Amino acid sequence: MHSAIFAVDMPQETERQRWFRYLGMVAPRIERAAVEKIAENVWQVDFQKSPAALAHLIAVADQHDLSYRILALPTEPQWIHIAPLAEAGDAPVARM
Repeated sequence: MHSAIFAVDMPQETERQRWFRYLGMVAPRIERAAVEKIAENVWQVDFQKSPAALAHLIAVADQHDLSYRILALPTEPQWIHIAPLAEAGDAPVARM
Protein backbone atom coordinates (compact mmCIF):
# COMPACT_ATOMS: atom_id res chain seq x y z
CA MET A 1 0.00 0.00 0.00
CA HIS A 2 1.44 3.36 -1.01
CA SER A 3 -1.00 5.58 0.82
CA ALA A 4 -4.51 5.67 2.20
CA ILE A 5 -7.48 7.97 2.37
CA PHE A 6 -8.80 8.00 5.95
CA ALA A 7 -12.31 9.37 6.51
CA VAL A 8 -13.94 9.70 9.92
CA ASP A 9 -17.73 9.64 10.10
CA MET A 10 -18.50 12.83 11.97
CA PRO A 11 -20.80 12.50 14.98
CA GLN A 12 -24.18 14.23 15.24
CA GLU A 13 -24.28 17.86 16.41
CA THR A 14 -25.20 16.73 19.93
CA GLU A 15 -21.94 14.75 20.13
CA ARG A 16 -19.58 17.31 18.58
CA GLN A 17 -17.40 17.44 21.73
CA ARG A 18 -16.13 13.96 20.85
CA TRP A 19 -15.13 15.28 17.45
CA PHE A 20 -13.27 18.26 18.88
CA ARG A 21 -11.44 16.04 21.39
CA TYR A 22 -10.48 13.74 18.50
CA LEU A 23 -9.09 16.65 16.47
CA GLY A 24 -7.22 17.95 19.49
CA MET A 25 -5.48 14.62 19.93
CA VAL A 26 -4.58 13.97 16.29
CA ALA A 27 -3.70 17.46 15.04
CA PRO A 28 -0.32 17.90 16.76
CA ARG A 29 0.94 14.50 15.66
CA ILE A 30 -0.21 14.52 12.03
CA GLU A 31 0.92 18.09 11.31
CA ARG A 32 4.52 16.86 11.27
CA ALA A 33 3.79 13.64 9.38
CA ALA A 34 3.27 12.86 5.70
CA VAL A 35 -0.46 13.62 5.96
CA GLU A 36 -2.52 15.92 3.76
CA LYS A 37 -5.86 17.15 5.03
CA ILE A 38 -8.42 16.86 2.24
CA ALA A 39 -11.55 17.88 4.14
CA GLU A 40 -12.56 18.51 7.75
CA ASN A 41 -12.77 14.78 8.38
CA VAL A 42 -10.65 13.30 5.56
CA TRP A 43 -6.89 12.86 5.33
CA GLN A 44 -4.51 11.33 2.80
CA VAL A 45 -1.70 9.50 4.57
CA ASP A 46 1.52 8.61 2.75
CA PHE A 47 1.99 5.16 4.23
CA GLN A 48 5.51 4.83 2.81
CA LYS A 49 6.73 7.89 4.72
CA SER A 50 4.57 7.77 7.84
CA PRO A 51 2.76 4.52 8.66
CA ALA A 52 2.55 5.64 12.30
CA ALA A 53 0.29 8.55 11.29
CA LEU A 54 -2.37 6.19 9.96
CA ALA A 55 -2.09 4.04 13.07
CA HIS A 56 -2.51 7.16 15.24
CA LEU A 57 -5.62 8.33 13.34
CA ILE A 58 -7.15 4.87 13.76
CA ALA A 59 -6.24 4.44 17.43
CA VAL A 60 -7.62 7.83 18.46
CA ALA A 61 -10.83 7.26 16.46
CA ASP A 62 -11.26 3.95 18.27
CA GLN A 63 -10.67 5.66 21.64
CA HIS A 64 -13.42 8.18 20.88
CA ASP A 65 -15.86 5.59 19.47
CA LEU A 66 -15.80 7.22 16.03
CA SER A 67 -16.43 5.09 12.97
CA TYR A 68 -14.15 5.54 9.97
CA ARG A 69 -13.35 4.27 6.50
CA ILE A 70 -10.00 3.56 4.88
CA LEU A 71 -9.40 3.54 1.14
CA ALA A 72 -6.08 1.83 0.43
CA LEU A 73 -4.20 3.24 -2.56
CA PRO A 74 -1.76 0.69 -4.00
CA THR A 75 0.19 3.32 -5.96
CA GLU A 76 0.93 7.00 -5.56
CA PRO A 77 -2.26 8.99 -6.22
CA GLN A 78 -2.24 11.11 -9.36
CA TRP A 79 -4.03 14.34 -8.48
CA ILE A 80 -5.25 16.47 -11.36
CA HIS A 81 -4.93 20.15 -10.50
CA ILE A 82 -7.33 22.55 -12.20
CA ALA A 83 -6.20 26.17 -12.47
CA PRO A 84 -8.85 28.80 -11.70
CA LEU A 85 -10.45 30.55 -14.64
CA ALA A 86 -8.76 33.85 -15.47
CA GLU A 87 -11.89 35.27 -17.11
CA ALA A 88 -15.42 34.10 -17.64
CA GLY A 89 -15.54 31.95 -20.74
CA ASP A 90 -11.97 30.67 -20.47
CA ALA A 91 -11.62 26.91 -20.44
CA PRO A 92 -9.99 25.44 -17.32
CA VAL A 93 -6.42 24.25 -17.72
CA ALA A 94 -5.52 20.88 -16.24
CA ARG A 95 -1.97 20.08 -15.21
CA MET A 96 -0.50 16.99 -13.63
